[in-house]
Amino acid sequence: MAASAQDAHPWAIYNARFRVVFPILDADGDLVTAAAALDSEVSQDQGTFADATNEATEIATSSGIYYLDLIATEMDTKCSAVIVKTTTTGAKTTPLVLYPKRLPVLRTGTAQAGAASTITLDSGASADDDFYNGCYVNITNNDPANVLGQARRITDYVGSTKVATIEGTWGTNPSVASTFEILLPGDTVNVAQWAGTAVGDTNTAGVPVVDTARVAGTAQTAGDIIGDTNDIQTRLPAALVSGRMDSSVGAMAADTITASAVAVGAIAADAFAAGAIDAAAIAADAIGASELAASAVNEIRDAILPPINTALSNIEFLMVLASDDVSPGTGLTVTGTRSIDGGAFAAVDGAIAEVANGIYQFDALAADMNGTFITFRFVAATANDTFITIKTGG
Repeated sequence: MAASAQDAHPWAIYNARFRVVFPILDADGDLVTAAAALDSEVSQDQGTFADATNEATEIATSSGIYYLDLIATEMDTKCSAVIVKTTTTGAKTTPLVLYPKRLPVLRTGTAQAGAASTITLDSGASADDDFYNGCYVNITNNDPANVLGQARRITDYVGSTKVATIEGTWGTNPSVASTFEILLPGDTVNVAQWAGTAVGDTNTAGVPVVDTARVAGTAQTAGDIIGDTNDIQTRLPAALVSGRMDSSVGAMAADTITASAVAVGAIAADAFAAGAIDAAAIAADAIGASELAASAVNEIRDAILPPINTALSNIEFLMVLASDDVSPGTGLTVTGTRSIDGGAFAAVDGAIAEVANGIYQFDALAADMNGTFITFRFVAATANDTFITIKTGG
């Protein structure tokens, strides 16, 4: 069998040639040079020792270090034990124990061609450059003769031509009739398969396409991560029992949240802690006049104390029945007049409405507040007249 120094792999490979290197020592531990009548024998899986196909050879010159080329059929075992004997006086029999490594098979096929340091894989091999780099290619038949069991590491692969360049050279070049297997070395991960299933495509960088239809073994409804993300709104529960979704308001485009998108009462009055919103954080004209409903304006107006000259204001008052019954008047039609700075009483401009039993609210407009001291008089048919004097500020 043609042998090659390229058969000395980092580990013994199952069903592939292997060149093992070893010393022959004497009783003192010294190297024995020019060992005579060398006899190399192999035991396969603890079977009877038999002559190896090849004989041990000393590495020149007079080194005391020898090598033995084991053929593929001597390495198709779980354990191959070797003993090397010599008739040289004082030399000891050298034992060797090998455990051929079964590497995962990535691909099998028939070569399209072979040369001193290349092999052209079958037409169905990957079209991606460098796809098989780092893998071993092992010849699995003996056509041509002496080609069986040659395993070589692939250093480069061209997807368009299917040509794999190997480390070193072949002992015997493969041909169009040579069958092969691509083996994954123990120091790499098979990115071409997941759980034994071929991946649809693997790019040059070695990132596999993951089947998103199954996550943790469970089938997904849509099978599309992007699609699921796009319709995330439909997948949110009606109420988040625990946790929440947060987002940066800085990431929102202008007009993202429209006035109609926020229902009345959606934000509770006590939802914001004191100082939660910095005044400087709201730009001028950020809230347009048209964006605030009338009730919202009233809430803002009510918060201004004391009332401001020529400014809107809400005034609440109590109407008491004119009879002996001191219960507050309810359901009354109330009219109002006002006197500004001691002037004549004139009808008020704002609306008057009952907000609770006997408690009424007057929406004073700017004209009704145009003074320093304003006296209001509210009248109902069956109730006492109610007078309120207000001093405005500003």
